[in-house]
Amino acid sequence: MKRVMELYETESKRVGSVDPDPKATQKRLESIARQLKKEEIEWLERQSMDPLSDADARFFAVYLMGLSAQESAVASLTRIATQPIHPSKNARKNSEERSLRASAVEGMSRSCKEFPGAVKDGLLEVISGQTDEFLRDRAHRGLYACQTGKQIEEQDKEALRKVRKKK
Repeated sequence: MKRVMELYETESKRVGSVDPDPKATQKRLESIARQLKKEEIEWLERQSMDPLSDADARFFAVYLMGLSAQESAVASLTRIATQPIHPSKNARKNSEERSLRASAVEGMSRSCKEFPGAVKDGLLEVISGQTDEFLRDRAHRGLYACQTGKQIEEQDKEALRKVRKKK
């Protein structure tokens, strides 16, 4: 557990900074994420849902779980994505909460090949239980990614190209 706590502490501070070799960082984090133990994933889930924690740290926790390709991470990401967003007068805070849950949906959809049933069930849970339209849309895109292999990010780029063509 100490290993993940230290990783969380150091890596979350690097979020948003310039990375001289992002591909190497991605590979390193994927390797670490795939070795996460269930209790470490549960700890990351708790950190990601702590509204008093730094937003970058919370996003890093969700990101790491999304890289893990583990069924317990899919369950954690489902719980995160289905949490209601409590309205705040702080628009930035509302946006962060939506983005955090969207990141959880995207992380779930990355594990379609490994755990198709758990991922589809989780995405359907988001669609049926989440009141936020944006997050339901992300879950629909996640299901589409599971069916076609076209990741959510690719779908977003394609939709943006279509909008730009219309102008």
